[in-house]
Amino acid sequence: MWLINTTSLALEFIEDPETCIYAILSHTWGDGEVSFQDMADINRARKKQGFSKIERTCQLACDRTIEYAWVESPAEFKECSHLQNISDPGVLPAQVSITDQGFNITDRLSDGEQDYLLNLDCTINKPKETIVVRLVRTAHGYARHQFHRHASSGHHLLRKSAMSTLPIPKTISPAESKLIKLRLKHRFSFDLGIDLASFKYSLLRKPQHLWDSATKTLITDGYEAFTGIIEIKTFADAISIPGAPSGYTLDGSRFVIFGLKTIQVLNDSLEKTLSPWAGIYSTQGNGRPILSHIVSLEETHGFPHVARRAREFVLEQDSRKLPRISEEIAVSRDQLDFGRKRSRADRTVKFVLSMEVEETSDVSIYKMEVNVGWKDEVDGHESVQHRSVA
Repeated sequence: MWLINTTSLALEFIEDPETCIYAILSHTWGDGEVSFQDMADINRARKKQGFSKIERTCQLACDRTIEYAWVESPAEFKECSHLQNISDPGVLPAQVSITDQGFNITDRLSDGEQDYLLNLDCTINKPKETIVVRLVRTAHGYARHQFHRHASSGHHLLRKSAMSTLPIPKTISPAESKLIKLRLKHRFSFDLGIDLASFKYSLLRKPQHLWDSATKTLITDGYEAFTGIIEIKTFADAISIPGAPSGYTLDGSRFVIFGLKTIQVLNDSLEKTLSPWAGIYSTQGNGRPILSHIVSLEETHGFPHVARRAREFVLEQDSRKLPRISEEIAVSRDQLDFGRKRSRADRTVKFVLSMEVEETSDVSIYKMEVNVGWKDEVDGHESVQHRSVA
């Protein structure tokens, strides 16, 4: 992208404009305006009537320590003349407040392509396309990205989230932009694979406010002591047997405790090398009773305290040998057969935790999965191969 250096007034090509702050001169074009070709020869550009607007814009930008400026040409935003507002009385209008930190917008978001769409309720030409602002979740709010993709259509127009306040920073410097990308690099995802005919459970991911529904991952913010807990809770009628009046009781909770740790600090660099760790614990088995006590403290002490205590409990062990298997007894529920009481034999349920890493240049996703099945059916074979990480 070609921008004007606000000090020299010369054109400069910027490789990545998303990491660059620049002032924008949006104006009504008249006679004697300066074209892009004119700016290639600054002496020729100065002779044109419209140059004074460019010079004044650059001066104002310099006063605000903005290094570059961009001037709208007649072709830029030509679609804006066709901009129309969508007046749908069924849509609650967004509430916007402006502070010295940026914008607070109270509105509902739509699902995008691993991001979120803020619908501006206006169209350009095509009635099925609306103008949107694309946002990504951070640990503390939202940040804009992919500025060039401003139109969306179809199911993306539906507002699916609850009304919430969206803090959006007013400006993000190139250094801040790089820091945001770095903090969004390390994420955890979780899947539950069930090899039982019927399995009733609830799943709690904590810290809940860091769950990013667009990417189905937990944001760690690159925090070297990040700790998360996933609780798999089952109930009295957890396991049913097809065709049988009763099944098995597997009451209680098992916890996948996971996080990041620093394994190396690079010399002469602020960047730290982070490594994931994870273990599975049960209130019925290898985590009892201390883990039950730690988890019970959330109501009185809050989750950050619980996370710190759980981290200490787990990392007291060698993190390379954290438990990846939890075996628990599923107690048979008695059946009535013509008035005579008979019991089905108890069986062991096996929870097997695995983790693999999916890496790109921008993100490392630590994909955790717990497979649940009968011990006698799980032992002796492996249904899925995973690249394990410590």
